[in-house]
Amino acid sequence: MVLHPLALVQSGPTSYLLALANDHTDVRTYALRRVKSAEVLGDEARRPAPFDVDAAAAQAMQFGNGQAVRLRARVWESLANILRETPLSNDQTLSRGWQGWHTLTTTVTDCTMHPVRRQVARRGCGGRHAGTVSNNTIA
Repeated sequence: MVLHPLALVQSGPTSYLLALANDHTDVRTYALRRVKSAEVLGDEARRPAPFDVDAAAAQAMQFGNGQAVRLRARVWESLANILRETPLSNDQTLSRGWQGWHTLTTTVTDCTMHPVRRQVARRGCGGRHAGTVSNNTIA
C-alpha cells in the first residue's frame, strides 16, 4: 500500500496519520500503532486540492454524532491517574472515593462514549474498572 501523508493527528494517547491511499481520492485515517514498517519512496506525495488540514482532522476524528453527553463513572486509582494526565474534557473532575475508587464527572461527545460502552460490556459489572451504562451515564 502506498500512502500519501497529509497530517498527523493526536487523539488522547493515540496518534493517527491522515493520508490518501494508493489512487484513492478520499482522506483516510490510519492508527500509527498498526503500522508495522514504512519506507520513503522517491515519488512526490499527492495532496487533494483544496486541502484544509483542520477540517480534515476534525472530520476524521469524529466517530459518532457529536452530541454532548454528561458522563459520571466510578474509576479505579490507576485509571484516575491517567485521566489526571490526559483529561477527557476541560470540565472533568475526579473526586476521591473509598478504597482506591474515584468518581469521574465530565462532558464528552457521544463518539467518545462508544469505547466506554464496549469496555463495560466486555468486563461486566464485576471488574475493578467496570460500571453500568444507562441513559448515557456510567454509574
